[in-house]
Amino acid sequence: MSGEREWIAEDTKKLLQDTGTAHYLAISGMHIGFVALLVYGIARGLVIPLLWLQWWRLALWIPYICSCSAAIGYANHVGWPASAQRSVIFVLAASLAMVSGRSLHPWTILLFAAAYILDMEPAHLDTLGYQLSFVSVAGILFWTPRIIRLIPLDIHPLLHKMIVSAAISVGASLGTLP
Repeated sequence: MSGEREWIAEDTKKLLQDTGTAHYLAISGMHIGFVALLVYGIARGLVIPLLWLQWWRLALWIPYICSCSAAIGYANHVGWPASAQRSVIFVLAASLAMVSGRSLHPWTILLFAAAYILDMEPAHLDTLGYQLSFVSVAGILFWTPRIIRLIPLDIHPLLHKMIVSAAISVGASLGTLP
């Protein structure tokens, strides 16, 4: 399984912990999101012939099915840590909302994911991975919109994207600060 770290030497693990970089070994929800988004984009490009045949509904569903499958497959490959479970739930909920034409509030998805994971495995509540996974996303959901509101409207689009990216990181950091 790719999520295992037994092959890493103890002195290397200690060095990563001492330098504060051990978290780089963690599978985060962002990894699941990247994989899902990449597969969605590829599948979206591949269904263009279906649009020519006017198979609209099939062309709509296939990229989301591929994206969800990739998210589930990757999470399974890395051993289903809490962050991967949360991220897969987000991908599934967002995909379902998109194909159904409905909107879901991200806080609702976050709370559902937290409850679902604890229902499946209550011991996760005591794990640092579970706690950090959820407080970092809560920090992103709470702080990022507040930071983005401070960005001037007349700013260059590239600079705007850079500030939004930084705001997401700041939101996650503020969420995990306590």
